[in-house]
Amino acid sequence: MRRVVCVLWVLGLVVTTTIAVAAAADWKSIITPADRNRLDRLAESIRKGDAAAAASNPAPADTKVLRAIFDPPDTPIAVGRLAGNWRCRTIKVGEILVVYSWFKCRIAATADGLHLEKTSGSQRLSGGLYADGPTRLVLLGAGTVNDEPPVPYSALAGQPADPDADMVGVLTQPAPDRLRIVFPFPRYESIYDVMELKR
Repeated sequence: MRRVVCVLWVLGLVVTTTIAVAAAADWKSIITPADRNRLDRLAESIRKGDAAAAASNPAPADTKVLRAIFDPPDTPIAVGRLAGNWRCRTIKVGEILVVYSWFKCRIAATADGLHLEKTSGSQRLSGGLYADGPTRLVLLGAGTVNDEPPVPYSALAGQPADPDADMVGVLTQPAPDRLRIVFPFPRYESIYDVMELKR
């Protein structure tokens, strides 16, 4: 009996997570025109960022980190297993290549869908993850600094908001315990950013 209850609880959790993701699936009706332009130019941002970084003669160790994140192919996203705590770090790619330290991130399954939050470090991030086919999710979020309270993506704010805080990215899953999010043409500092998440 105990095993049956456990199985039913797990099935319920998977169904709940699937419903939550489905409820938040229409990112195309939310994204701002400026961020849609950035997202449409994802491949361009990676190409230009890599070229600029290579010209800056980056440290071989930093280049190795970037390649280890990018080279593994995408796999179908295990949506029902994303919720929980993750370690995360950001690599900024452009005229310089910078690999930041590990910080804390969390993905939660909410009534509005999956929600990602970077909870430590000076640069924070909070936003929703939206289904976009079997191998990727689209992140619509906003950045804050230090212990400022999280703010919603500007199109979801319901009040005047700062679109310069908006962050748009594409999440893929190269391995069961690894995620990566690529942010094309961020507002500041780089040509693209990539965030690596590990368990």
